[in-house]
Amino acid sequence: MTPIKPTFISHKDVNLWYAEDNTGLYPEGCHTYYVCDCLGWDSVNNKTDFIVAGTHDRASPQYQEIRFVQKTITGAVVAGITTEQLLDLIIHRHTQMNSAFPSSQNEEFLAHIASARELLADRVRDRVNRGVMGELKK
Repeated sequence: MTPIKPTFISHKDVNLWYAEDNTGLYPEGCHTYYVCDCLGWDSVNNKTDFIVAGTHDRASPQYQEIRFVQKTITGAVVAGITTEQLLDLIIHRHTQMNSAFPSSQNEEFLAHIASARELLADRVRDRVNRGVMGELKK
């Protein structure tokens, strides 16, 4: 497992890891991630607090595994989620949160995530039209 350096303003501790890819296509992985559980806002240290055990342990219940669907070099498919599913989940979550605590930042965030989802839909349409959808081809 390799840590992903935190870049968000309130994330000071490593809280994400990726598994190296075994196909050789993605040197820094892109299919399996481990996410450290969050404990909420730490007002004493002015940062987001995560359960951090020091060393990532896949068996630890304080981590969640996120596996994305993968097509191997041989053409086999390893089941997992899609980026589009994850974006739809985020849209739903933030729509609900914005209903309770509305803000212009939430509205703009939701618009950008919806735009990102539409860009992925454009990519799928393009790949289908070119006959390369589901293939390891550019």
